[in-house]
Amino acid sequence: MKSFTSGYLHCASSQALPGKCETDRSLRVDCGQPSISPQECVNLGCCYDEQDSMCFYRLNACSLDGHFVFSVKATETEVPIDPSALLVKGHPHCLPVVITPDTAVFKIGLKDCGSKMKVEGDMVIYEVELEEAHVFGDFSLQVQCEYEASDLMPAANLRSLYSVTNRPPVVALGSFRVLMRIAKDSTFTSFLPEDQLPLSLPLRKAAYVEVTIAQPSPDPTLSLRVRDCFAYPVSRHSVWTLLYDGCPNPLDDMRSSVPVDNHGKTTSHSQVRRFDVKTFAFVDPHTGHPSMEEIYFYCWVEICTNDAACAQQCTLICACTAI
Repeated sequence: MKSFTSGYLHCASSQALPGKCETDRSLRVDCGQPSISPQECVNLGCCYDEQDSMCFYRLNACSLDGHFVFSVKATETEVPIDPSALLVKGHPHCLPVVITPDTAVFKIGLKDCGSKMKVEGDMVIYEVELEEAHVFGDFSLQVQCEYEASDLMPAANLRSLYSVTNRPPVVALGSFRVLMRIAKDSTFTSFLPEDQLPLSLPLRKAAYVEVTIAQPSPDPTLSLRVRDCFAYPVSRHSVWTLLYDGCPNPLDDMRSSVPVDNHGKTTSHSQVRRFDVKTFAFVDPHTGHPSMEEIYFYCWVEICTNDAACAQQCTLICACTAI
């Protein structure tokens, strides 16, 4: 197994404002309205640059208006990471607001992107977890904001501590590769080579997707579970759920279909999962018209040692006609 790289952003109440104002211009995140005055900026706990007339958040801190605002550098981990590939785990639409070749800056609302909250005594703690897209298990960053309960109303007096540490490697040998392929038709007997992608299809025509443990499998007793699958355009301005917990999104009129037997279990082999996607286009947020951008598919999967733990139940929908 590969080792994990992990880290923490931890903030707690203090007598000093959190974070720092000595932030490189390329990494600044705007705070407040565009016409905000210096005093209003200070009242928000943000930083004001007189030369640029700019109000920006303190970096690596929990803001007074309820946000995680922090940076992740490519060189701060044992193995360098790609800042542009970072996202909130389980929420591929929660991406950095600033990206440079060596740094990613996030601004995340305390109640957004699946943030978890817990109470410990007089402290209220919010937490999110970051990971690196398309890389399984290499990088994990736990981000925490800690407030005194009495500070949640006035939201004042915080300090922050940011550090990155490395967990020891997992004591085991072996590696796993999971592949996603596009089949040429519903038989899944032949697949499109990578040099024929991206694929152009008419709207509403099915694209046949297979997710599988790369063969030969390192262990034939392993099982594959597809959790959630998403589609997003290259600009990442939107995201659409294709599968939720391995089953079609009930909010989708043209639901992705998952092969099932009459007991409601997926019929594909335990190391292979298949579904189809009725092709669609995202709406350009600037023009309101269908976007011509390429669309990417992204799936979260689990590899199980017990086939029963990977079994997935999907509701069977019967199309009935009144006579």
